[in-house]
Amino acid sequence: MKVHAIRLAWLFLVVMVLTPQIFSREKTKKITTRTPSVKQAAHQLVRIEVKLVETKHMHRRQNWVKWMFTRKITKFGNGYYIDSNRVITNNHVINATLPKDLRRLAGIDDEDPLTVVDIKVRFRKAEIVKLDTANDLAELRVSSKRQETVLPEANSDPEKGVAAYSVNKDTDEKKELVLGEVIGPYTLAVFKDGAYEPTDVNPSYRLPPNMTSANVLGLKLKIARGWSGCWVFDSDGKFIGIVRALHEPSSLTLLIPARTVTNFLQSVTSAASPSSQ
Repeated sequence: MKVHAIRLAWLFLVVMVLTPQIFSREKTKKITTRTPSVKQAAHQLVRIEVKLVETKHMHRRQNWVKWMFTRKITKFGNGYYIDSNRVITNNHVINATLPKDLRRLAGIDDEDPLTVVDIKVRFRKAEIVKLDTANDLAELRVSSKRQETVLPEANSDPEKGVAAYSVNKDTDEKKELVLGEVIGPYTLAVFKDGAYEPTDVNPSYRLPPNMTSANVLGLKLKIARGWSGCWVFDSDGKFIGIVRALHEPSSLTLLIPARTVTNFLQSVTSAASPSSQ
């Protein structure tokens, strides 16, 4: 009976995952202001849902009965509308990665590959337009349009000490606001396939062939788990970056800088599909 109950629990498992290194012991502050830039940021922020299946079970898709009973793991992330039907998010939000601790929770071996079978932006079908694995960026095209989207002005070189804020929404769609300040630019060592443990900034060693470097912006910004993909703004409402990860030794929140995001949006190249890992 106990085994049966555990299996049922796995069947309905929904994994809340967004850069597992990002967490805070402090509760985020609820927004009390009606600042236009904060309201607009919250309006363009959107929830992304990604369904994963163990790759070894993908053959079951040819049989709808077997596929219906195949366990699917769902992870959630954040995206940001940059146009009426375009959303930008982190690559790790929409790829087939799942942290080791959550793999164990789901009963999935660390070495078993996963495959992405569905991506939805607030219940609407989405497809990948392009990727930048090293900089942890992805652009999606959504089947339905959202009105009144604005691409905010960017602050590409924020000075140290500049006040910053980020907006998220909790599970009840209530806006949350955290405040912080810019510390400065860093270099992050990452694997070329996008996988990394965000502990090496400004590496002094020579990077091996399977690794590359990525520019990041460090902030003192206390964010809760689930903030990856959220945009960060300065006190003037200018965009300074997208939440990527936490540098554990220093507790700095690392952002994908605005300049990197702008270059990505203007590029026309696309990396390989992240459908499996």
